[in-house]
Amino acid sequence: RTSGFFKERSLRNKVHDYLAKIKNDSHMVLNYLELIKMLKVSNKKNMELIKLKYSPSDLKTVKGLIGLKKDFIAVHPCTLMSYKSQSKAWSKKKYAEVIGHLANRGEKVVIIGSPSEVESVNKLINCLSRETASKIINLTGKLNLPQTFALMTRLKLFIANDGGPMHIAAAMGVPTIGIFGLETPIRYGPFNKKSEFIFHPNNANPLESISVEEVLAKVEKMLKKNK
Repeated sequence: RTSGFFKERSLRNKVHDYLAKIKNDSHMVLNYLELIKMLKVSNKKNMELIKLKYSPSDLKTVKGLIGLKKDFIAVHPCTLMSYKSQSKAWSKKKYAEVIGHLANRGEKVVIIGSPSEVESVNKLINCLSRETASKIINLTGKLNLPQTFALMTRLKLFIANDGGPMHIAAAMGVPTIGIFGLETPIRYGPFNKKSEFIFHPNNANPLESISVEEVLAKVEKMLKKNK
């Protein structure tokens, strides 16, 4: 027997034995759990995401790139995804201001991204002074997925757009700040109790309306909260 989400005028509705409607006021993790309940599979009430696996070799690679220290702040300032023809990525210039501020006050900052995001991140770094840029570790395009999982164990905070790396950080238990545009974080926010999001749902340009000051204030709050 199978279960699935009900969709208007979809032939897939006939494929499943049990159908559930997506609850807009619930996280998608909880929506998927409803499908499991329909199949009468037991599940725990207190749910946590499973930590992703990496090898000792993956961790060794990460240590070779960032050193043996922990307590890094990592940033993923890109996303290839869009929603309703609008990007899900916050301004690179604003990201540069946040990164520059953190680096200049002594935080250990790492930037991550896929090989396809190297050019975009390089443009962001070019917004910084040479002195500030020299304080940042840029790992964009240098890590595979298991190595990214290993990197998460060295972090005290992760800042990112709505996207895959944000969910990876949350699954690894990292305090995460998700920056959201048109998608609702109620359904797609970072799924751990240490994490928060920034979202302006009633603004015509929700991403543009998020300020550098607002993100930095959230960073300060989370660093104090998760000491």
